[in-house]
Amino acid sequence: MELSGYAFDRVCDVEPDRTDRGVLDVSVPQPEYARRDEKAVHDHGWGPFCTFDVPDDGTRRPGVYAVVVADEVTYVGETADLYERFANGYGRISPANCFEGGQGTNCRLNTEIFHAARAGDRVTVFLHATDDFDGTDEENRTLRRLIKGDVLEARSPAWNLTGADDEREGDGGGADAGDGGGDETDGDNETDRGGETDGGPDSPTTEPDRGVDARGDTDRLTDEFAGLYDYLVNHDRDRVERTFAELEVVVDDALPTQARRWRRWWTNDAATHPHARAWLAAGYEVTDVSLQEGRIAFERSESTARDATPRASPRRRE
Repeated sequence: MELSGYAFDRVCDVEPDRTDRGVLDVSVPQPEYARRDEKAVHDHGWGPFCTFDVPDDGTRRPGVYAVVVADEVTYVGETADLYERFANGYGRISPANCFEGGQGTNCRLNTEIFHAARAGDRVTVFLHATDDFDGTDEENRTLRRLIKGDVLEARSPAWNLTGADDEREGDGGGADAGDGGGDETDGDNETDRGGETDGGPDSPTTEPDRGVDARGDTDRLTDEFAGLYDYLVNHDRDRVERTFAELEVVVDDALPTQARRWRRWWTNDAATHPHARAWLAAGYEVTDVSLQEGRIAFERSESTARDATPRASPRRRE
């Protein structure tokens, strides 16, 4: 399945536990909470809840996931571990999560899945894994949130809320009977349907910010992308559009896998992505990326005054 240009692989169908009679087995965790007399049940804490699992094999991976009900994308989220998210988060509602301070989104999603399964609809989980992204955990998380923002903006899934939502979600059930849940979120501050809460999808089609002004700065360019700098700095057009295959001819090497899979790789922020200096130092910015078509567009910065004399590549400098 493809969503917003990203490939999502099928993980499994969600099959909630059933009784011997074949009806959904309703889970009632609230009475097990040790502090039930001290806290109120939150809006999503009454259920009804069900219990389900996902396969352990191949699911302990980070990525962006989609819940599909009857062939319709109903929810999109991101996680550092898909197995923990579903097996110990959505699939098993802890007593503490039903009460104020608990992870309410776990409860809400479980109830939605309960109703879908009871109606006889097929519930399927898909994953766009990001475990092959070469970066830190924090960079991986940022990437996941950006991809999620792209999909939410394009699809507006019914189960992703549009109002503010302070619900916390750790990457598993995580809440002990005496606690209110983890402090991590799953990127489910629901105002981010259009990307607002996490800075928006940082795709070049939304005019990505440039963290540092790298125009003319060739000191930190590497030989790997010096060919791209040479090509752009001597170009006579204000807009240069090329396929990835054509760029590989320009740089005389294969593009990194991330360049073909992640829009974030093409950001104009040289502070976080130093390779961006190859085009920024030449006076260009990335303005359009199509991962599906394998095409990239550079445009000369409006604030850049092009010199009459071509500048030399750092690889040829003395």
